[in-house]
Amino acid sequence: MSVMVIVSLFFLVNASSAEADGLFLYSGGTYSTIGGPGAGGLSDVAINNAGQIVGNYPSASGTQSFLYSGGIYSTISFPGATSSGVAGINDAGQILGEYSSVLGNYGFLYSGGIYSTISPPGATDSYVGAINNAGQILGIAWSASGQYAFLDSGGTYSTISFPGATQTAADAINNAGQIVGTYTNASGGISAFLYSGGTYSTISPPGATTAGYTKPVAINDAGQIVGYYSGAAGGLYYFLDSGGTYSTISFPGALSSSTTILAINNTGQIVGDYYAEGPQAFGPQAFLYSGGTYSTISPPGATYSWAYDINNAGSSSQIVGYYAVYSPSSVPEPATVVFLSVGLLGLVGFWKKLGPQSITKDNGVTSG
Repeated sequence: MSVMVIVSLFFLVNASSAEADGLFLYSGGTYSTIGGPGAGGLSDVAINNAGQIVGNYPSASGTQSFLYSGGIYSTISFPGATSSGVAGINDAGQILGEYSSVLGNYGFLYSGGIYSTISPPGATDSYVGAINNAGQILGIAWSASGQYAFLDSGGTYSTISFPGATQTAADAINNAGQIVGTYTNASGGISAFLYSGGTYSTISPPGATTAGYTKPVAINDAGQIVGYYSGAAGGLYYFLDSGGTYSTISFPGALSSSTTILAINNTGQIVGDYYAEGPQAFGPQAFLYSGGTYSTISPPGATYSWAYDINNAGSSSQIVGYYAVYSPSSVPEPATVVFLSVGLLGLVGFWKKLGPQSITKDNGVTSG
């Protein structure tokens, strides 16, 4: 289960009472609402530099996936699968995802109208999570010898394994082929790593411990890494790693440990969400961090907002997010929402602390 799925439970709790909700685009100070399938519960929403958007949403028959391109929504579904879900899209419009069948769970690539399975030779199950513009794909596979991370470069598979680690997971890859992920360290905790030019190095933000949990979220083409770690006193803390220089990312005035990062583009702009302090703590608000300045991203009239991704379209970079509008009478009491928010954040923390071992063979896809 992804962090986005867990936090989007907030929207599922309240979706039935929303006056309006859906996806939005924000670019250059202008908002546009683009509708979208489902009501809340969206996950793995991503946008490429052409403005094409993919994502997943829940339905009565299970997880459904969509592509939004040129103002039109279309369904993405692996042929013959019992269920499938998307995981990302690159600038060539190639879509990465996973599907379940009677034979098992596997990754797939949808390119030029053709679906193909992504699974290393000998794997019984596979999961894919990232693709770059060269079509290189990161994933995790299971075989008779156990679980391992892999890189698929044009059909050639190689194993990603941090030296000496008992388990490795690969999370993101940039267009230079740099890879970030996690590994189980000697203390039994989860550490983050960068794999660049054939060399592995540990990502160690100040405050992180080897007994805790550190996880990268994304890496841009400049090699800047965003991620989070569990603090010794509890809570989750997000960071930006710029060539080994670390800075904390926390929206000013937000509830402690409530800031979440989901994406960074090639100019270093970061998007995510936060929960506000005080009586306005009704739900998440999206934010943009750019040039050292934080700003809230929320369509006019929206009660809640959530940013999923940001592309690299220069000065007109697009942010894709979700919004919901509620009447004053349908907005929960602040104390109720704070309780729910803290509970969800705790659930996120519980999931995050499980580490690479938490990736199960069902790939988080609901069977139809």
